[in-house]
Amino acid sequence: MKDLHIINLLEEYPFSQISDRERAQVETHIANCAECRRALVAAQVSAAMLSARSAETIEPSPFFKTRVMAAIREKQRGREPLTLFSLWKAAQALVIPMIALIVILGSLTFWSLSASQQALSVQPTGDPNTYSAERVVFGEDNANLNDNISNGQVIEAVFSPEESNAEYR
Repeated sequence: MKDLHIINLLEEYPFSQISDRERAQVETHIANCAECRRALVAAQVSAAMLSARSAETIEPSPFFKTRVMAAIREKQRGREPLTLFSLWKAAQALVIPMIALIVILGSLTFWSLSASQQALSVQPTGDPNTYSAERVVFGEDNANLNDNISNGQVIEAVFSPEESNAEYR
């Protein structure tokens, strides 16, 4: 037993639960091994402390039972039902910026539409053979339009800017 240390035996079982034969082997071994003697003393001290601590009764704080019962009732009651006010509180951080963004985008859209309509307010030339995208697509002035419009004329009318046709030709 001198080559084998008892530390593993002490870690596996409490010292009070080892057999008499193992106890005799431990006593023989600790006579020659200081490290195992310290381990045995530490095991005996911790066992004494555990037994003393387990014998104590600890009284709960005065309102412990009240707090526990209140927590149980709260858990049983569950979540409060969703109301319009609680939904508003939860969504308020998202709704207000979204409304502001919608107002900004709406005003920019109307501003750009009015600006583009002012820029496009060009008087027609009066030439019945002049085609514009609106006249071709929406069929305005069908009486003045030639029924034999070629594909090239349609593409030119749709994809070329009306105001500056002369600049690009």
